Amino acid sequence: MSQGYTERRTVQAGLVQLLVEAGWTYIPGKDLPRTTSRVFIESDLRAAIEDLNPALVGRTDAMLGDLRRVALTAADEGLMAANQAFTRLLRGGGTVTMPDTNHDEPYEVFDYAHPERNTFIVSDEVTYQGARFDVVLFINGIPVVVGETKTPVSATVSWKDGAKDIYTAYEVHQPVFFTPNLLSFATDGKDLRYAGVRTPLDHWHRWGASDVPATVEGWDRVRMSVTGLLTPQVVLNLIEHYAMFDAQESDGAARTIKLLPRYFQYEAVEKIVARATSEHSSRGLIYHTQGSGKTLTMSWVATRLYFDPRMHNPTIVAVADRTQLVTQTFTQFASAGVPAPVRAASLASLQSALRNDERGIIATTVHKFAGAGALTDRGNIVLLVDEAHRTQEGSLGEAMRAALPNAHRYGFTGTPVADLDRNTYQLFGDERDPGWALGTYDSDRSIADGTTVPMRVIPRPVRFDIAKAELDAAFDALADEEELTETQKESFSRRVANARAIFHNPERIAAVASDIVDHFYKSIDPLGMKAQIVVADQELCLEYDAALRGALEGAGRTDEVAVVISATGKSEYEPYKLTDAEEEALLDRFRDVNDPLKFLICDPRS
Repeated sequence: MSQGYTERRTVQAGLVQLLVEAGWTYIPGKDLPRTTSRVFIESDLRAAIEDLNPALVGRTDAMLGDLRRVALTAADEGLMAANQAFTRLLRGGGTVTMPDTNHDEPYEVFDYAHPERNTFIVSDEVTYQGARFDVVLFINGIPVVVGETKTPVSATVSWKDGAKDIYTAYEVHQPVFFTPNLLSFATDGKDLRYAGVRTPLDHWHRWGASDVPATVEGWDRVRMSVTGLLTPQVVLNLIEHYAMFDAQESDGAARTIKLLPRYFQYEAVEKIVARATSEHSSRGLIYHTQGSGKTLTMSWVATRLYFDPRMHNPTIVAVADRTQLVTQTFTQFASAGVPAPVRAASLASLQSALRNDERGIIATTVHKFAGAGALTDRGNIVLLVDEAHRTQEGSLGEAMRAALPNAHRYGFTGTPVADLDRNTYQLFGDERDPGWALGTYDSDRSIADGTTVPMRVIPRPVRFDIAKAELDAAFDALADEEELTETQKESFSRRVANARAIFHNPERIAAVASDIVDHFYKSIDPLGMKAQIVVADQELCLEYDAALRGALEGAGRTDEVAVVISATGKSEYEPYKLTDAEEEALLDRFRDVNDPLKFLICDPRS
């Protein structure tokens, strides 16, 4: 690309043309009917309010005043709080008092049901109080998307420069303009990234499409981002259904973050909604690789279906195989704007909720279906099953399906199982879907998108010698002494020469624990990271707990070890059984880089 080209003549002009082709009407910034001190195109906003609210005659100025007031709160209350409040207005959550009745009446800003009734404008070189934004998308006069373009005149210029302008300058110094913002984007013509307000640069994401190769790059990738993310219909859909705000706590401080879907999450939600609202007892499998936000996808599905009138006031049952996953799901749902989910902590509470025809969202574990029998034959029950490759196994999965025989059934998994005894694909999948999966996002695509990072596997050989010749000789001598037949010898040999005998050998456990401690303090601890040790079963959790404590003491270390297991029944596991609050407190300690709890041991089901 010639260095004689300018940002506006190259990337910016090309981007505007793509947006026009996507359905936006182009008006240069200098020709917009607005002053540089105004956030809105007031004439468009006034016309939209009057058109969409014919019953609120004479209250246009009051509605405009309400929108201006909320926009201005960004300067005093912070951009995130103002953005959350304005998102509620954009979804029809604003009210205006009618003087004749003294009643508060709701008003609409956008028409989501009939998109053609809205005005969609793309403008460039838009100025506001000393700032100039490269590209702005207005719906009904409200700026909902801001874009920064950079022409890569050198190898050091990239989309990050545009994102940095938005995050460190515009949102900080012109926050009022970003109060109505759905998202911002930055592009250098080779890549395009997007994010909600106050999102650090390392969390800006790429948009794409699951039906094209993950290797698409350059201007083709930018074009795909515009046609997939920035069409008027998708922007409206994201505002109405997807923009979420999640309260989180980090280092003892509470903060709110804005959540927007990635393309594979958006695709999955839209496919599930389309199928569930048009078919009886529908089903589908969503295979999204570990770490790609399956629980959040479930939250969007639950929210969409809960509010969809075609579902006739449904019951959404979110199922996981352990309490911690349900707690996470519960938190995500609670932040999605739906009524607080019912947490069915026991079989009795689950039975009561379903048999009494309770509507809304129920969060539970698959174990609560054991022995439940048929609970309801309603057709507007939606089962959303997290970690479906585990919860579908054996009698528990069968009990769940028998309890809700006519439910819509959607499984979410990062590691689908297909072997002689289990098949996640065929249990949840629909044969019409490619590979029995309604949505697929595998690790290769995830790594290519930067959604997840590659996993590095470093072999750690622990020398542990088995004197096979001596053992064989001793076994043969014992067999002769006991006069065992060849069949009996073979049977005993199979029973003792198995993986469990090796894994539970005390000498091997001690050697592995010592190697873990040595490697951790040489390579992991200096990076400010911690160690999670996953072992084969619950008994090994206890054995490695003792071994690691011994290895730490022998090395003169005072750091701590903790065990998290799905404790059941056996008395030796009772000391390790945690309540939800205790487990969450323990995990908070483990996440805290300054906490001395540095080793967490768990079994595969924890």
